[in-house]
Amino acid sequence: MRRPALLAFCVLVPAIALSATPIMFQHIASSTNPTGNGIPGHAFVFHTEPLPANATAVMGVTVSDGVAVTMRDTLVGAWSAPVCKQDAGEGLAETYLFVQPLGAAGGTDTITIGVGSSDTQPVQFDLTIFENIATSAAVNGSLCPSGGNLMPDSSGVINPGSFTPTTNNDANGGNVIWNYTPICSTYAASNASNFKAAGGFTLLNGDIIWTNDQGFPEASQYYLQTAQASVTPSITAAGENGSGDCFNSVSVALKVANQGATAPTAIHVAKIIHESFITFSSPGNLAVLFPTVGNLRVATFTWQGGCPGAGAGCLSGLSSSDNCAWKVLGGAGGNSVIAYAQNCLPCPTCTVTLNFSGTQQMPQGSFRLYDVANAKPASYQNSAGDMGSCDTSVADAPTITPGGAGSGLVIAALGNGNGPVTAIRSPSGAVFDLWTFAGQTDSDLADNADASSHLYFSSTAAEDWAYAKSYGDDSCYWEAAVFD
Repeated sequence: MRRPALLAFCVLVPAIALSATPIMFQHIASSTNPTGNGIPGHAFVFHTEPLPANATAVMGVTVSDGVAVTMRDTLVGAWSAPVCKQDAGEGLAETYLFVQPLGAAGGTDTITIGVGSSDTQPVQFDLTIFENIATSAAVNGSLCPSGGNLMPDSSGVINPGSFTPTTNNDANGGNVIWNYTPICSTYAASNASNFKAAGGFTLLNGDIIWTNDQGFPEASQYYLQTAQASVTPSITAAGENGSGDCFNSVSVALKVANQGATAPTAIHVAKIIHESFITFSSPGNLAVLFPTVGNLRVATFTWQGGCPGAGAGCLSGLSSSDNCAWKVLGGAGGNSVIAYAQNCLPCPTCTVTLNFSGTQQMPQGSFRLYDVANAKPASYQNSAGDMGSCDTSVADAPTITPGGAGSGLVIAALGNGNGPVTAIRSPSGAVFDLWTFAGQTDSDLADNADASSHLYFSSTAAEDWAYAKSYGDDSCYWEAAVFD
């Protein structure tokens, strides 16, 4: 008996938005100058590594009273107006909150913080790049308490109140709640010794390093809220209870959306945190908040003068609160250092302590902390470093050939005593991990004449690191380290 023919058919069903999980692609946090330290500047420019398609930037910027902030970049041009601005009052700091989708193509980006044509200080920012966020109408509510000027309570809690995301986005994955809490004066009367995130929140960074109560303590945090509800983005600043310091606080809800993004699987810099310090006597220790999500930690130290001779303050070692061991690499004479701690566990509450030896004062300086994900357990491959005279163009600083794996990450640092360093000339693809601005000098704590940078490589060909500087007739010291 002949079988009946099989019929092919299809049924059309309505499209359903698939729930997604947001991805924190990268977080960058800056340190700053308090008024009276360093020099002012304007048009603060910094560069990013290649960003994924459909990424969204959320950014808090803090400036002095009366300064209007505008944002632009090379991927999308002028940014949308700020979600809100919190003004703490006459003579106190203002904090702006921006949310900006960065386009469907992605790629390297140059971001400019515009503060007008006049020099201004302080300027400070925290930036987080997220994936799987709605690229249209991403903002789903915000909280910028009128008047700002929030005082920590007796326990150090800075509480801006509560808000609820405007619309229910639970079916799509909910909302990312992002909060940025900077001091509302131009410098602190005392220093926070620690920041603790609100319940359910993840601490991104917190600035606690200043040694003479003139800093700009600030922190940022975020939370994935999968079910619409009231949320209180408070944060605790230990040591600020009863100090008299006031804070601003800006928060936003970002709608999660399925953009098809997945988290990076290759070695990747998840965070870059810039820290600064003012002169202090050595020997001594500096503790830094360094909450991490990756398994490799790298620090670059390129402050003015490096380790300037016998008896002076010199970096002797680092330690982490979770006991993940650090190793310090030194160039000729110890003038340029990179330190790393590998095969670590993620640590959302970690601190790192810098230990200094010697009997003289440490000069003011700044350094970078890199939180790196997806590194191999034995990630460090090799390094190269040296020192010498340099002019406005610095070549072969250093030349380094990756050993071992054919792909990975190079982190490089250049220090000099007559700065600043303004750009990387080579190798191609290197990312300059600091901002530049008009009027930079060696005395400025926003960059302190140092250069830190990173490069993802896919070849074991030799790399020639070259830089541009503002001034010549100088001495330089440099280091580069390879990880996979």
